Amino acid sequence: MILFPGQIFKRDLLFISQRNVYFLNFFEDVVPEFKVLPNGDVDLTLKVTEKPIGRFQIGAAYNARDKLVGTISIGYPNVLGRGWNTDVMFEFGKLRNNLSLSFTEPWLFNTPTSSGFDIYNTTTEWEGNYTELRRGGAIRLGRKLFKPRYFSVYARYKLESVKYFNISDSYIPSPSYDIRAIDWPQSESSLMLTIQRDSRDSRLFASKGSKNSISLENSGGFIGGQIDFQKFWFKSDWYFPLHKYLTFVAKGHLGLLTNLYGNSEKVPYGERFYPGGISFDGQIRGYNDRSVGPILHTEPIYDSIAIPDANGNLPLIRSSYDYRAGGRAVLILTSELRVPLIKDQLYFATFVDAGNAWMKPEQINVRKLVTGAGFGVRFVVPMMGIMGLDFGWGFDREKPDWQIHFQIGPEF
Repeated sequence: MILFPGQIFKRDLLFISQRNVYFLNFFEDVVPEFKVLPNGDVDLTLKVTEKPIGRFQIGAAYNARDKLVGTISIGYPNVLGRGWNTDVMFEFGKLRNNLSLSFTEPWLFNTPTSSGFDIYNTTTEWEGNYTELRRGGAIRLGRKLFKPRYFSVYARYKLESVKYFNISDSYIPSPSYDIRAIDWPQSESSLMLTIQRDSRDSRLFASKGSKNSISLENSGGFIGGQIDFQKFWFKSDWYFPLHKYLTFVAKGHLGLLTNLYGNSEKVPYGERFYPGGISFDGQIRGYNDRSVGPILHTEPIYDSIAIPDANGNLPLIRSSYDYRAGGRAVLILTSELRVPLIKDQLYFATFVDAGNAWMKPEQINVRKLVTGAGFGVRFVVPMMGIMGLDFGWGFDREKPDWQIHFQIGPEF
């Protein structure tokens, strides 16, 4: 609340206070009621409908990286009425298994400061080539700022052990980064700082406002660890109400990755950008997941100790092959038109996505963006949350065609 007893009544402060209370996510509805008293004072009351105190959820999720994953989650969003948020989650699937525990205190020392921690053990099988194990934890600290309005700052320190194993014979390494030549496990120690401004009217289906953030993550170097990289993200999402039932959305996301402590080409694949489809690194619907970005070629290998043939050619041991090295720069642009068919239950949208990934930041070129367009829906399913179905046409595919995308989450 930013409107207190004794202050001069202002409608804009009332609307912001109502939004802040709703954003706590403790209440299903927040309705202000006020009346003007005979002496000119305003008597203000916020009527709230509280959500269930605890949550036990069994469901499933789908995303580009992990495919279909079952979920068992136990959460308490308002423990002891103090706003503490605790979650225990077990995810299981063919490609991913995860056990995690998290705790958040949203109002530390009676100030708008949040703090919390995460503990996790995650195993992921990457496309049948190798298995990745990440085991560790993180501590978080955040602060909402009263001035400038809508601003927040966040910090996160993460320490984890990373290990690759079960490396199959089908794994083909790049010339500059071969996980078979690394002594696993290795430790990753990283610190991330984020500045965010969020003026949206809803976390799920926003119709006005914006969300803008800048984050910088450093791994290794002065904070220790064996894995070195620096990652920068700038994200800007804008929501414009064109009509009571029509919202225009414009988004731009820019990601950069480098290694100031060594060779940037040796940044781990797990940290690089693989946009395309509904990838976490950037949505470009109309394409296969993680299919957009730079394709490099290896040099053929010849048997140097063999006897050359009559033409002087050595026997070929391994021919040249193409591989996706992952980008160290990514740019994603999106525009959407959204229509609520049933408010907070069912939404329809048309979209245009454009984006690409490059090996180096200086190679970014807006003329080299691949594009896709289509339409989709978002709907609320009990016990499973918000689900989405998108149909995208990839204009720059080798053979342009429709691609169907299924995902969990409110964003188109």
